[in-house]
Amino acid sequence: MNPLPLLRAELKRAPRTAAALVLLVALAVALAVAVVAFERGLRRGSSDAAAPFDLLVGAAGSPTQMVLTSVYLQPAALPPLDGAAWSKLARRPDVAAASPLVVADSWHGYPVVGTTSAMVTRLTRNEANVPAFKAMDEAIVGADVPLDVGAAFQTAHGADGPDHTTLPYHVIKRLPALGTPYDRAIIVPVESVWMVHGFGNGHSDATALGAPWDDMPPPVSALVIAPRQAADAFRLRADARKDGMVAAFPAEELTRLYALLGQARDAARDVSLGAALLVALAALVAAAVHLAAASSRLALLRALGAPRSYVLLTAWSLGAGLLATGAVLGLPLGLLFVLAARAAAASAWGLRLPFEIGTAELAVTFGAAIAGALLALLPAISAYRRAP
Repeated sequence: MNPLPLLRAELKRAPRTAAALVLLVALAVALAVAVVAFERGLRRGSSDAAAPFDLLVGAAGSPTQMVLTSVYLQPAALPPLDGAAWSKLARRPDVAAASPLVVADSWHGYPVVGTTSAMVTRLTRNEANVPAFKAMDEAIVGADVPLDVGAAFQTAHGADGPDHTTLPYHVIKRLPALGTPYDRAIIVPVESVWMVHGFGNGHSDATALGAPWDDMPPPVSALVIAPRQAADAFRLRADARKDGMVAAFPAEELTRLYALLGQARDAARDVSLGAALLVALAALVAAAVHLAAASSRLALLRALGAPRSYVLLTAWSLGAGLLATGAVLGLPLGLLFVLAARAAAASAWGLRLPFEIGTAELAVTFGAAIAGALLALLPAISAYRRAP
């Protein structure tokens, strides 16, 4: 016997209740799916953004904050790294390349980063034709900065300080979208940042740009080092720490942050699945009450010759159908949540997070559907055992 006509009739008796239960289950599963997908995308996006930064060296302080400010351009006042210290590191034979970073100014909320054109090439992973800085007033802008090539502008001290009127810049290139916080950055020669803040340009020649610098150049926020070999990186980090500096591999600092992020993800996922379980129990209670109210109709079916298996199938299909529908709808709803979270991450951090459906999201969705189907057996068995 086909239970579908009876199911349609039962659902028509309380359509709003059924829709509410489906929506609640879908929301709970969607939240769990969104947490898992967003956390994985955040890991990959932040790791890709840190790839050009092999080793970061800064003054004594927090290595995590140094990474957040240098790699992700999160505003913070880093202690200046003494010029003699970083220039000594930059001239070591085991250093393949060294680029100073000065993160101090801004333009209409967009961070201004003083560095070298070689560092810009590393940021683009050698995929963009980056022109070398030839003058202090040149600037290269990220894809999200609303400045066109040839546009002139002046920077401001800090996030909202007074304008630097001594050196107006002009844009010589717009970078392609990188999917990193540097899409929102304005990159200028580090010498120009030193000059507008009252330092020299780090060279005996007043017009020189880039390495090599003097033995006593101005201080920087951090130094990005590309070692010649992997073993050199660990030796450079150890020597820098021995000299009282902070040296960190961004990937290593991210691992610590990922551990905290993973704990938060697990907690949020467990809360979401717990909420889904509570909603499922509520749905089962509602199904049990509904079956109790429909007991006379089920008894009539039994009297007309319907077997116990038909009653079991009908009762189980009612509860399992509602729970499974909510769980399956939770997958696309969760992906909509992820899209909204990606847009928020791009706006707040400048990170372009990867977006895909993985086995973890499918496991959450179909795991919830299977759990709902098993729980729906409880009121169905009760209806099956009831005498007509």
